[in-house]
Amino acid sequence: MDKITKIIYSNISRGLFEKDKSIFSFLIATSIDRNSGKIIANSWNLLLRGTATIAEDLKKKQPPNPFPQNILTDLLADYLWSAEMTEPDVYGGLFQSFAENQEVWLEWIQCEKPQEEPLPLDWRSKLDDFQAMIILKAFRNEKISAAFSKYVLDNMGKFFVDGQTSTMEVVAADMNYMTPLIFILSTGADPTTQLLKYAEAKNFSEKLFPISLGQGQEKKANALIKDATANGNWVLLQNCHLAEGYMS
Repeated sequence: MDKITKIIYSNISRGLFEKDKSIFSFLIATSIDRNSGKIIANSWNLLLRGTATIAEDLKKKQPPNPFPQNILTDLLADYLWSAEMTEPDVYGGLFQSFAENQEVWLEWIQCEKPQEEPLPLDWRSKLDDFQAMIILKAFRNEKISAAFSKYVLDNMGKFFVDGQTSTMEVVAADMNYMTPLIFILSTGADPTTQLLKYAEAKNFSEKLFPISLGQGQEKKANALIKDATANGNWVLLQNCHLAEGYMS
């Protein structure tokens, strides 16, 4: 199963932008833990959607916000209270702990990397790594992305955290005459040099034909593709966004 997961991650992540790969690996890790029951639905919704719906009588029991607004806004205090009310076995006593141990909590809240530090007091053993992220989200939301990566590292391993570099040798193994290679590029990215070097290494430089699409280039592209199907050449279609009709 581990091998299959790595193959799926590698094949899909090669088509993702770098900024999206960490989210994808986090979704893999949490999907496994949700399926096993380690992460329950309420915890998942708290992290992704925010404050849970609770009964009016429970709202009226909410204690005052124990921290200044620059530490914990009232809206985020509502968020943590909803966690305590919907999962009392996990978060029960959280607000009491805040009130009785404010200085200890502030030390954790204001440290440089709270996502890497254990929670204060007995909460470090009471909450697992996913449940702790709900506390982190309330106090230091700017650290939640780093916490996602740490969660993946601790639960899945370094393979799913380090960016998987896709070389031409790797992607070429999945190509054949029925399966083209499509580059979806961000601004400034250009894999042409990498492709030319790969063609040269395979003694294919003279059989690689680049063509930039645009007005009047469709017939030339068709001719190159037709010749390639007969002679085993490679055709590199560039600037495909200029010929959407042709590509469709």
